[in-house]
Amino acid sequence: MKRFLLLCPLLFLALLACAQKPLTNSRISSYYTYTYKLNDVNTQLFISGRQAQIKEESLTEEVAKYPTDHPESPILPRVIMLKY
Repeated sequence: MKRFLLLCPLLFLALLACAQKPLTNSRISSYYTYTYKLNDVNTQLFISGRQAQIKEESLTEEVAKYPTDHPESPILPRVIMLKY
């Protein structure tokens, strides 16, 4: 009986340890890539290296949204693109 009572918690702990998902397989980047049109002020902030000062509220005109890991590149409109 003592052996059974000792084996039950050990078996439960072993099950919990095996059920953990390794973080090395988890996603690092966003699932979607969003492309926005910037106005002149935000473009100047971006070019001068002050991307953190661009407010989310000013990103209103979404140009495209596509899966980040998609094997085919999406067809985007012909504009100047700045990668963040």
